[in-house]
Amino acid sequence: MYAPQLNADMLIIGSEKPDLPVPTLAMAGEKSETDELAGSPIDNLDVVVRQEPSAGGRDGEAVIYRGGKLDSEETFAFLRGLGVGAVANLQNIHPSNQRLCGKYGLNCGDFGIAPFGVKSLTDSRSNFQGAFRFVNRQRKAGRKVYIHCLLGNDRTGALAAALILRDQACGKTFDKARLISVLDNSLRKHNFGFRFFSMWHSEIKDWVENFDKHRPWLCE
Repeated sequence: MYAPQLNADMLIIGSEKPDLPVPTLAMAGEKSETDELAGSPIDNLDVVVRQEPSAGGRDGEAVIYRGGKLDSEETFAFLRGLGVGAVANLQNIHPSNQRLCGKYGLNCGDFGIAPFGVKSLTDSRSNFQGAFRFVNRQRKAGRKVYIHCLLGNDRTGALAAALILRDQACGKTFDKARLISVLDNSLRKHNFGFRFFSMWHSEIKDWVENFDKHRPWLCE
């Protein structure tokens, strides 16, 4: 059982301080989102997109997550606990476990992308585009979405970049240099292979630099 520690602002019998402190999440024994994600059974788990911040100025609720493979029932149960309702799997060898998807009420879509040999992510016939459209349809239907490949680094990083760009650019004014920096920081944070996927990185930058050309698929 969690036992809050005393501090100088807590009411102590016989003291002259009349007010009790406002309870905090930690005092109530609740985990913060950071603690919850850090203790997850899923590798490289993080938030990609949040809803717009509330009027109170706090971060909006996470609606798109990213990470590594789902390789146990524990990982499916954990996603369901986050409220996730759909999964986009980018692995090209291991399809989704439909039994566990069904058991935990997850709408799972498979969009196998080979980690090498893909020259253009944005080819209209590519599985990347299929995964991008799938995520957006699920979001419009009100479902939280989890996107993943094997490690959650490269294929997932590219899709996350497209989803971040959609969230921060479509219907909004934005600074191209700042947005490229945001995307690069996201890629670095999750160990994107800049050396091995230099063509993908160049393509991601082009989405921003030539946004009007890419607007039709990014903002559909």
